[in-house]
Amino acid sequence: MTYSSINVKDKFLALKALGVGEFEHLNGNLETHLYETYQLLVNWGNPDFVCDAGLYHAVYGTQAMKDLGIPCKEFSPSDRPNIRKIIGNNAENLVYLYGACDRDYFYPQIGSPNPIYRDRFDQSEKRLPGSTMQNILEITMANELQLCISSSSFRNDNRDWFIALFDRFEGIVSNNAFRLYRDLFTA
Repeated sequence: MTYSSINVKDKFLALKALGVGEFEHLNGNLETHLYETYQLLVNWGNPDFVCDAGLYHAVYGTQAMKDLGIPCKEFSPSDRPNIRKIIGNNAENLVYLYGACDRDYFYPQIGSPNPIYRDRFDQSEKRLPGSTMQNILEITMANELQLCISSSSFRNDNRDWFIALFDRFEGIVSNNAFRLYRDLFTA
């Protein structure tokens, strides 16, 4: 069976089989967060592979999860072929880039010409193609906005940080994503 023959329900069940529902997340369990992140990406009209990457975006852990001490599976290169079988090469590549992102290095560069992406696992650096940058930032926005939607206190406590970051996403992420951000933060 190839990833293209696996429907979203089965991709979600495969994700659950990895144990994601067992981990707590900032505003509930990780399973709910991942599904709602996926739904935002669908609602914004993203391609299937971007939505699938949103569903699996934390499967390799993230810098934020590590920094907050949230239990997550440690990344292993041997996991990548198994994830590719479920969601395909394009989605898995985005999942890897999202999980491997050195946010403290990369995020401050967003909006500047030719930002450099740094991999937190191997410290390699590169410029991302424009479409890859857009997809990573779209997933980033979906991830963070899902947290903001599920907790007004989280949104208010981190308001200045989100505004400073997301204002620089304008013209890179989809209009639908940027509009939701503006609606949440101008209310």
